[in-house]
Amino acid sequence: MKLLSSLILPLLVHGIPQLRILPLGDSITFGCGSSAAPPDWYACCDSFSGGYRAPLWAALNGSVINATIQMVGTESNGPSWVPLEQRAHEGHPGWTISMIKGLQAKWISVTPDVVLLMAGTNDVSQGHTNATMLNDMTNLLQALRTSLPNARILVTSILWLPQSGNLNNLSYTIKAYNAALPGLIATVPGATFVDIAGATGMCFGPDDPRYTLCAVCNGPCGGYNKNACPPLGYSYCHPSGAGYSLMGGVWAGALLPILNEILSGKV
Repeated sequence: MKLLSSLILPLLVHGIPQLRILPLGDSITFGCGSSAAPPDWYACCDSFSGGYRAPLWAALNGSVINATIQMVGTESNGPSWVPLEQRAHEGHPGWTISMIKGLQAKWISVTPDVVLLMAGTNDVSQGHTNATMLNDMTNLLQALRTSLPNARILVTSILWLPQSGNLNNLSYTIKAYNAALPGLIATVPGATFVDIAGATGMCFGPDDPRYTLCAVCNGPCGGYNKNACPPLGYSYCHPSGAGYSLMGGVWAGALLPILNEILSGKV
């Protein structure tokens, strides 16, 4: 489906354009792992988790742009230094690509100008094939494009996911999925690929010297089993606070030119 020939003008708040941004995805969008700390680096999913959304909001709030930024979504959590009204998102821990597609009524209700989409990690961990993931992502993007005809859609690659027992299978699926995303996204009008995995190189496993960028294991505060953590097993799929800061910077770098395009009336 083609975008309309011109975008609807951004909402005005006190005479200043407001740009509405919807973070959409799974536990990484929720922000699990934000408070990860030594020695265990548990990936907690709690009310203080802000993930990449917190540093992204800070970057956008401090940028030179003639608009106010509003994070939107029906969920809310984040650190205390982020204003309550800016903690909104649509991140659902454990959800797959097809499950996220079921959120259509919610993303329509918050009328975003831009959607930030990161999805697929749970599909990989649940053993979904690359073909299934790409088919589900195609359906998700079609649903977003149809229901939000004027919104810009930014889609990112997923992070490395080494887990004990099946590292090779997971890494193969992730590589194939990330490699196919740019071509898929290029077929969707108004969609842009953002390679966060490539730009940050995070979460490559226990031998990665940047281990502080990722939570080493899924901890008990997220409802997970502590016994699944090292030395019995590991999962690096959630960034730590430092890792999320890197993610937020990549998102901001990709997003700012698009926000300025929207403000200038370009598609």
